[in-house]
Amino acid sequence: GLSRVYRRNKDLVKAKSYAEDVLRRFPEDRSAHLEMGNIYLDEGNLEEARRYFTSVLELVDKAIKENKDATAMIE
Repeated sequence: GLSRVYRRNKDLVKAKSYAEDVLRRFPEDRSAHLEMGNIYLDEGNLEEARRYFTSVLELVDKAIKENKDATAMIE
């Protein structure tokens, strides 16, 4: 998305703004969490980067569990 474009162009302020907007509208958007982690990593804020990267893993685990639950219901 636009956040990634701005981050690649080193405009971290705009990148963060767009990613935060996505997260306000879609709090479980894994791509936006990943992008926020990358932005904080680029800023050198390793603690915040780790927090967002961890949230991506948690959201992936949740999606896998939900998929397994849905599959079990079909079988």
